[in-house]
Amino acid sequence: YEHRLNGLCYAYIGLQQDKNQTIWSGEPKITARIRGKHVYDPRTNTTQYSDNPALCLRDYLTNSIYGAGLPESRIDDAKIIAAANNCDTVIDQVKSTVTRSYYDDELKQYVTLPPEVSFTDVTKHTCNLTIDTNEKVFENTKIILNTFRGLLPPAYVLGPIVEEAGSPTFTFDDSNIVSDVVIKSPNLNQRFNRVTVRFPNETSPTYDEDEAFYPASDSAIYQQFLDEDN
Repeated sequence: YEHRLNGLCYAYIGLQQDKNQTIWSGEPKITARIRGKHVYDPRTNTTQYSDNPALCLRDYLTNSIYGAGLPESRIDDAKIIAAANNCDTVIDQVKSTVTRSYYDDELKQYVTLPPEVSFTDVTKHTCNLTIDTNEKVFENTKIILNTFRGLLPPAYVLGPIVEEAGSPTFTFDDSNIVSDVVIKSPNLNQRFNRVTVRFPNETSPTYDEDEAFYPASDSAIYQQFLDEDN
């Protein structure tokens, strides 16, 4: 009981083999579905599990064991809250349908129950990372910021800003442009007509790998991209 591994995520598993069984042999393959550590949420003054990137960033910046170890007085919680609310914006819903069946001993057949339909909110940004503590704090901070298009302007009191389209603060026109304008674009081999994303689907009981495509091959915008690229 002296080695309790405080502060570490671990599992202690004891196995006992039945010498009389003949089905299994060797050590079983053990997998686990792991959620991240509890983080503090200044919106509710609670500490619990969350995949909100802004809250994960705050935790990393203030943690003295594996993070930057900054005092909380150097964290701008107003900006943390604004970024966290932005990340929690619901942009879509995923519909999941589960069909179950059971064997009826009286009917001597399988009976299928009505399908169970559920909807899961898809928020704008989430953070599901494994941070390497051997990396520099600066590099790990950038990795977390990248999960929500975050910026962390240098300041004594730090607070993230989510990079998004906003209202212009200055307009360029012929009255203030004094030289020629040069527009550069990527080469054709750096442009993408379609993007394929592979990810472990959390709606699957075993987190099976899934694929998402944008745009769909039968969509008008996909054909438009092809036509523009000739």
